Amino acid sequence: LGYQSFARAGLRKLGMDAGARWDAGPVQSMLAQERRVVAYFCLKLLLAPVIESLILLDRVIYLKEQGFPCELIPLFDPTFSPRNFVLVAAKVGGRIGDPACPETAGTTREGR
Repeated sequence: LGYQSFARAGLRKLGMDAGARWDAGPVQSMLAQERRVVAYFCLKLLLAPVIESLILLDRVIYLKEQGFPCELIPLFDPTFSPRNFVLVAAKVGGRIGDPACPETAGTTREGR
């Protein structure tokens, strides 16, 4: 199936004029780039999970360097989605009255 047949079938399916004329020059120049586009998307599909994992690990390292206990926890089966990790961190040793610190929530400096 050539591109023209494919495009005309798509136009018919959308209820548009399938007999419309177009300039074949720009279409052919774009079709000539098909190999580059396919190569780009293949690289993207291969490298995206690796880069996303590196970003998550970088965040874990940063949080641990700042003194926060943290973990990467898989939430569900990775065959459902490769983005199955959640980064869980806890704030410990907060300031008095800091709402993020449960052991001191609701207290003030004056109350101590």
